Amino acid sequence: MNERGLQVGYPPLHVGEVCHAHVAVAWKHVVIGENGEPDVATWIAVDLAPTQTVRVVYPHLFDG
Repeated sequence: MNERGLQVGYPPLHVGEVCHAHVAVAWKHVVIGENGEPDVATWIAVDLAPTQTVRVVYPHLFDG
């Protein structure tokens, strides 16, 4: 992460491979708690297991 945004590097794909990248984003007004730590509610909002992400993006794979 830098002033230009978020950069993620992936290794080169091999012939026949496909890359699917799923990005979840959450934001809110920063609130500092009593202990001086930032509120982590946005971290929790996007903390999904890969299987949960796939179920949301491709629900038809899990019908029936």
